Amino acid sequence: MKITKTQLQQIIKEAKMAEYGKIDAEDGNPPTKIGQGNPDYMEAYNAVLVAKGEDPLPMKKPDQAYLDALQSGSMKPSDHSYNKKGVKEEISDHDKDTMNDVIAELKKAVQAHKSQHERLQAILDRLVDSEG
Repeated sequence: MKITKTQLQQIIKEAKMAEYGKIDAEDGNPPTKIGQGNPDYMEAYNAVLVAKGEDPLPMKKPDQAYLDALQSGSMKPSDHSYNKKGVKEEISDHDKDTMNDVIAELKKAVQAHKSQHERLQAILDRLVDSEG
């Protein structure tokens, strides 16, 4: 069975979303706004919940205003500095240190994912070249 480049790219995209869903659930994080609307993400997320003996969560499409703001790039860090009641929350030095540690870990994770993507892309390129 031959797989086209487009099919392989879709498989990779689905695998990434499923991986993110699994990681979020294992870490005890709530589903992301985007992940809640993705079947692969939620399937993996819920599989972890069920394995933990918890009830699965329903899929939920993200709010259109959120998607529009994300797409347009109009979401700014300042948009997130206020809580739901409109009260500005102060960040302590300890919190800043923790955030810097988290950012450093996320950078490492991004590098690992980049490396995995490059390996998969090389495999994909070889498959495309061998097709013809």
